[in-house]
Amino acid sequence: MEPVEYPVWVPAGEDEYVRPVEGQDYRTVPVETRPSSHPYLAPPPPGADVRWAWTIEHTGGVAVLHEYGCASAPADGPELTLDDALDAYARPGARACPECAAAAVLERL
Repeated sequence: MEPVEYPVWVPAGEDEYVRPVEGQDYRTVPVETRPSSHPYLAPPPPGADVRWAWTIEHTGGVAVLHEYGCASAPADGPELTLDDALDAYARPGARACPECAAAAVLERL
């Protein structure tokens, strides 16, 4: 197992998230520029579906796992739990979508 850092949203209320404390200096906190193409890296808009689930796409005999809500995922794909996704990912020929969190998460588990 290798150490991994995952950004998370820290809820502070119904539609609010933890924010920096006024008057505190955060210049020494490491900051990483992230691509804007991944919707899970920014706080979701109010009412957004933020389930952490997975879906699978079967194309040409290859199973491709996607994070639920991935733009590349089939709209009618089944919703899988993390355990279901890991089982499917362990099968020969299965791969994780490189466009969403599936690759980043499933390859480390």
